[in-house]
Amino acid sequence: MSNVLAGILTPDYGEVSIDGTISLLGVSAGLNPNLTGRDNIYQKCLYLGYSIRQIKRIEKQIIEFAEINGFIDEPVKNYSAGMKARLGFAIAIQNTPNVLIIDEALSVGDANFYGKCLNEINRLNQLGSTIIFISHSLAQIETVCQETIWIHEGKIKQRGATSKVIKAYKLYVAEYKKNRQKISKRLYEKAEIKKRCQKGLKKVERFVLGGSYFLLLILLLYSLSIIF
Repeated sequence: MSNVLAGILTPDYGEVSIDGTISLLGVSAGLNPNLTGRDNIYQKCLYLGYSIRQIKRIEKQIIEFAEINGFIDEPVKNYSAGMKARLGFAIAIQNTPNVLIIDEALSVGDANFYGKCLNEINRLNQLGSTIIFISHSLAQIETVCQETIWIHEGKIKQRGATSKVIKAYKLYVAEYKKNRQKISKRLYEKAEIKKRCQKGLKKVERFVLGGSYFLLLILLLYSLSIIF
């Protein structure tokens, strides 16, 4: 969904209309793993419409915000997930986008950087930017979002104030877990019954086989008595 909103993918049907600039930040941060962190800054910023002169002006603050000074000239493929997210976020916020899409990107990284990201999100909000925050973390959603859309199996299940949507979601999850436990219990009981039935059949088979051997022995002795 984030790729469709950002214009990277075309929707199968319908249309997406966004007025203004968009920055997308995912877990991989859209970075080229074979380029260094510095080269990625230039590549991403050129894509965002910056000139080389402008990039040189903001390069230092991007590196400092991302806290990767000692690794900026290393290939991004050697970065941890947290380092990639920090660099991607630092680049994404430079042009003060009208729309910033954050797709699970804050699920990695330490608490200190998470706090810095929240401060920047609040700053962008105050400047009038729209933040689309995609996450499975209820705590992060409660902290970042004023309004929430709950998507279930590709469809909007509920939309409204974050507190109300999260409350409904928690009730749904609790009910789902309760039903799953009931189903698991039934499956376990069926498996136990099947296991006991199989044990019973084996006992019957052993009894029948034992009886067959006994009958065969009687017939053999009877045959020998006739011969002699």
